[in-house]
Amino acid sequence: MFSGMTAGFLLTLAVAVAWALVGIVYSRAAATRIEMTPFLFAGGTAFLLLTWLLCCPPFAVDWREVGIVAAVLLPAALLGQGGFLTMARAMKQGSHGIVWCFSQAALIMPFLTGWLLLDNPVAARQWTGLAVLTAALAMLGAAGNRQAEEGRRRFPWWALAAFLLLGCQQSLTLIPNGLQLSGAALAWRLPLSSLGGVIWILPVWKRKLPLTRQLWAWGVLYGAVVMAGQFLLYWALDVLSPHGMEAIVYPVAVGGSIGFFTLYCRLVRRERLAWLAWGGILLCLAGIVLLRLP
Repeated sequence: MFSGMTAGFLLTLAVAVAWALVGIVYSRAAATRIEMTPFLFAGGTAFLLLTWLLCCPPFAVDWREVGIVAAVLLPAALLGQGGFLTMARAMKQGSHGIVWCFSQAALIMPFLTGWLLLDNPVAARQWTGLAVLTAALAMLGAAGNRQAEEGRRRFPWWALAAFLLLGCQQSLTLIPNGLQLSGAALAWRLPLSSLGGVIWILPVWKRKLPLTRQLWAWGVLYGAVVMAGQFLLYWALDVLSPHGMEAIVYPVAVGGSIGFFTLYCRLVRRERLAWLAWGGILLCLAGIVLLRLP
């Protein structure tokens, strides 16, 4: 029905919707008195169980190739968990819209990974988009510093940490598609990624943190939307990889998620952002559009 490029782009838009839902669920949880460590444990557990039940990988596979995928994606999964924990810390101290936009702008790093390691072609307009995104980060950082001056001094540092951790995580997820591995080995990407949430069992057990019904409800919902987003992400990467366009998946998906999440912050959370923050968000979206252009 659709060409490979069209189908890949539609899948990427679906990723954007799923990621916006991840942000919304995460925002609602961070706004409550829920302890984020057991929340991440509950969400990670739900993500793991749903993934292995619905996307169980093949076991008739070259295990050396699976080992290569694991060597890349297990560290990526841990980086992602750290990124979302630092994002929660930032959300508890400042604007959710600024935090989400700043952390999702980490797509700069997988874009550069696609250019440096996967030989993805980069046009002049895309370099312009990279420059615009850099300016957007500067404006969002300035807006974050203003919030820090209002008493939330750690806010910009938590947002920066989320940016760096998520950028490294996203970059690593691109690498298996450029290694010419078998389809059976690549089918292990999502199950391996789901193992990252297991790490939260250690602080939950050591600190004897309570796992309430409310926490499990939020955690299961969070795990479900994360699983949907990751499933659609790898599907989009697979469809666009033969066309040498896998590096655009993150820019388009993140741009859409930022747009949807910003509307949520304005219409539902009633956040009032300064002109620096709005300017940064608009520049971020403009940079993502330029990155999308061939």
